[in-house]
Amino acid sequence: RLGAYDFLLKPINTEILVSTVQKGLEHYRLKLLEREYTHRLEIQVENRTKELAKTNEFLKGILESSRGVSIVVTDLDRKVIFWNSGAQNIFGYDENEMTGQSIVRLYPPSLNDDSVQNTLREALESKSGSAQKIIKQISKDKKEITPSLAISPMLDRKGRLQAVVGLGQDVTEQYRLHQQLLESYTRIRKIQGASIFALAKLAEARDGETG
Repeated sequence: RLGAYDFLLKPINTEILVSTVQKGLEHYRLKLLEREYTHRLEIQVENRTKELAKTNEFLKGILESSRGVSIVVTDLDRKVIFWNSGAQNIFGYDENEMTGQSIVRLYPPSLNDDSVQNTLREALESKSGSAQKIIKQISKDKKEITPSLAISPMLDRKGRLQAVVGLGQDVTEQYRLHQQLLESYTRIRKIQGASIFALAKLAEARDGETG
C-alpha cells in the first residue's frame, strides 16, 4: 500500500531474489518508458492545442474583419452562439447582448414563425446548400432594416443538422430604391394606358373612321 513493488520472505532464496530483482528492474524500466511517453504526449497535446488556438484566432479574425457582412450562427433552439462585428454594425447589438439570446428578437412581430421555418427548409432542400432571402428585421434602436440573407445549415459528418449559419448584408437603401422604381414603373404603365385610351377617345370624337 505504501508503493513497494514486491517483498521477500526470510530465509532468502537466491533464485527467488535474483528473479524478483530482475522483475523489479523490468517494472522500473517500463515505468520510465511510460513516464517518457506520457511526457511526449503532453508536449504533443500542448503543441496541438497551441496550433488549434492560433487557427481559431486566425479564423475568428477573418470572421470579425467582415465588418460589412453579418455572420451569425444559431443552435437548433435558434439561440445565437456566434455574433460578429458586422452583425453588431448592422443591428446595433454587441456580442454580449446577443450570445445566448433568441434570434427571433430581430424579426418584426408581423413575420410569422412559418416564414422563418420555410427559409430554413429551403436551405436544407437546396442543392447549393443555402437559401437566399430579403427579409425585414428590426435593429436595436427599433429601426426597420432590410438585409439580404444567405442561410445555410451546418451539418456534422453524418449529415445531421447541428446549427444554422446566416450571412447578411444591409440592402435597406437599395431595396427602398428598388421599390420606388417598381412603383414608378406601375404608375407609368397606368399613365400610358390612360393616355392611349384618352387619345383613342379624342380621335373617335373628332372622326369616327380615324377613331
